[in-house]
Amino acid sequence: MRIVNISWMKNFVIFILLLFGNFSLHCESVVYFSPKEGICQQLIKCINSSRQRIYAAIYLLTDKTIAQALIDAKNKRGIDVQIVTDVSSLENRHNKIDWLKENGIEIFIFRPNKKSSGNFGQIMHNKFALFDNKVWTGSFNWTFSADKRNRENIICVDDDHICKR
Repeated sequence: MRIVNISWMKNFVIFILLLFGNFSLHCESVVYFSPKEGICQQLIKCINSSRQRIYAAIYLLTDKTIAQALIDAKNKRGIDVQIVTDVSSLENRHNKIDWLKENGIEIFIFRPNKKSSGNFGQIMHNKFALFDNKVWTGSFNWTFSADKRNRENIICVDDDHICKR
């Protein structure tokens, strides 16, 4: 087995953002990697700092602390919270989608009409969110494993143009 040092990845991602991002000078961007940089805590900070809306397309949501932060945003602060997830996420015994729905969060389930070519159907595999005008995206599912065990990443960009896309 070959062990690869991936610390260069942070600098590479920042380089790509600067090279192809076409960001304006007022744009603020941050990059995080799990498990060492506490992505879950950064996500909860974004949830807690939102003032108007949280719209998320998330393949898998099983982390109770994230779900509770979303519920608090909706019910304690009146934030418009809407979640899109894949139908397969409902099959996970740890999913928090039903709990979110029971607490007034609007949930949309991606259910494709037909299978695509091959043996597998279509899935909604996105992992992004809009926190007011900030865009959060990367490989990070909203799960304990993504934060504590896996090697995941996110980029959070504060840019109106990207947010509108």
